[in-house]
Amino acid sequence: MMQKRFYRKHLAGSFDSGPRVHRPGVRPPAPSDSPALAQLMLDGYRGTIDYEGEELEDAVEAVYDYFDSNPMLDHSYILAAGDRVRSAVLLMRRSSGEPMVSYVMTAPKAKGQGLAADLLELSLAGLVAAGESSVCAYITDGNTPSERLFKRAGFVEVTEHSES
Repeated sequence: MMQKRFYRKHLAGSFDSGPRVHRPGVRPPAPSDSPALAQLMLDGYRGTIDYEGEELEDAVEAVYDYFDSNPMLDHSYILAAGDRVRSAVLLMRRSSGEPMVSYVMTAPKAKGQGLAADLLELSLAGLVAAGESSVCAYITDGNTPSERLFKRAGFVEVTEHSES
């Protein structure tokens, strides 16, 4: 099993001028997006440090588990193009009550275009507007693109935290 590191961002004073995201096709996810999200998950993770040989059925199960958990759909976003999803940032609420970025996924051909960064910024701005004080994420140790994305967004690694 891969080692994951815990990151947190304190939201106080963030996004005073509001988010800059204005991409067409950006919207909150819905359970009806599950097949497209599962395909995105499989395609986006295959060949990366986070891929452990999963098949489409595993991705479908992970997406259904997300929707069955405690998803924060008002602060999660996808970038849809037709019946495909090009990028997604999915948040959920931990048992402690703290928001957590559960998944960040981008289609291989769309990587490097800032899609995940834009969706993450939109999610964070929404959390600030909703009065949330912090947000967290677990990132696989060595997942350099995710580490870079989250650090640029103001997340810092936290060594001691509650597992809730």
